[in-house]
Amino acid sequence: MSDKLTLTVDEKASGSRADKFVSDNIAELTRSAVQGLIEKGNVLINGNQTSKNYKLRSGDCITVDIPEPQIVR
Repeated sequence: MSDKLTLTVDEKASGSRADKFVSDNIAELTRSAVQGLIEKGNVLINGNQTSKNYKLRSGDCITVDIPEPQIVR
């Protein structure tokens, strides 16, 4: 089962990059992990896919779907 988290951008974070904001607000995710999730479409801003360097605006709603870890054999 995956985790789905929702973040809302405040005025202080307006202008920040999406990948940095998400990694700063979800402790278990590194910035590179967030970038991978963005590339796979697991991070949505206002319901739309985004790029890692999207500049956030106050009030943006970010949904992060963190999938279960894959077991590599």
